[in-house]
Amino acid sequence: MNLLFWRRRDTNDFAEAIRPELQSLPTLEPRKELLERILASREAGARIILPKVASQPARPRVMLLAAAAIAAVLLLVVIPRAPSTDGSPDETWASPAFFGTAAFAQTTSDAPELPPVTLERANALRPLVARFVRSVRDSSGNLTIELRRDVAIVPAVINGEPAWRITLLDRDANTPSQHNHAETLYVARSQLRMLQRAVHVSPYRRFQRINIQQHFLGDSITGRMTTDGPSIGPGREIARKLNPVFGPYLSDAFTSFFLMAAPLDRDWRGSASLLGWAVIPNDVFVPLAMRVEGEERISVPAGTFDCWRIAIRLGVRRISYWARKSDGLGVRTYEESEASTKGTRELVLWSIK
Repeated sequence: MNLLFWRRRDTNDFAEAIRPELQSLPTLEPRKELLERILASREAGARIILPKVASQPARPRVMLLAAAAIAAVLLLVVIPRAPSTDGSPDETWASPAFFGTAAFAQTTSDAPELPPVTLERANALRPLVARFVRSVRDSSGNLTIELRRDVAIVPAVINGEPAWRITLLDRDANTPSQHNHAETLYVARSQLRMLQRAVHVSPYRRFQRINIQQHFLGDSITGRMTTDGPSIGPGREIARKLNPVFGPYLSDAFTSFFLMAAPLDRDWRGSASLLGWAVIPNDVFVPLAMRVEGEERISVPAGTFDCWRIAIRLGVRRISYWARKSDGLGVRTYEESEASTKGTRELVLWSIK
């Protein structure tokens, strides 16, 4: 996605935000004295073309005036913006989306349709090491991306609180040094709430590496984003509110494991939210709506398992997710609705111990 696209989107958002004020502006009515003066000038020989006057102003004309006002505003705001106060150019800082490539996670104000996922089986999480393989295919079925994902869960203690440390490393399966996405997440062992998170992506746009540090306390997320090669100085501060209505919150490193703590059955459904980097306002979180839609026995490189097949709705995207019945571990995801690929995405469990 290029920078011009996001600038244009910001412009459109601004125009939409001021639309009510523009539409509320009064439409001036011609005074009787003005009409009489124009008619007198016409009788004296002046050639003035008069508009066709209706008994009541037509609504389309009002809308046209509002549209013209918005167009005038656009002419003003499309001027390129100046560099930010930290000396860096106007960059777009966006996190990788759920099992996908970099995309924006749109924060919403609409309450979830489904009840929040209850993680009542928090003690079901356990130490493990797993490898997944993610593949992206185009509309012809040709493999365009293949990533290897290594994840480990180990016990830890952070600020005196028992926790799980979950580490994730995504890298190109064919050229491991080309692109790396690493995440370290700490979650409380008792309730699986997020405590701390660190993300490193290299390279990222024109930077050698981008670094995200996040801390969670109550309904707040704080932290900082920095970059390497070139540096943007002190970076960008992170300070956002996380509405409890959209909880529980999870990150990319936790997506294949959090349903291990949920009481899955054939009637199960629930909602949660996937966190972004929270550097920019529309990359804080994206809601997930999940429902068990059937049972299926599937085979992946790690083995053959009886699974719950879960439909996950993420905005306009729909993802199929298979959770192992024995422990709720995610063993496969599949998607063919993500517009940018015009093909399919798949993530499968390769090995576990």
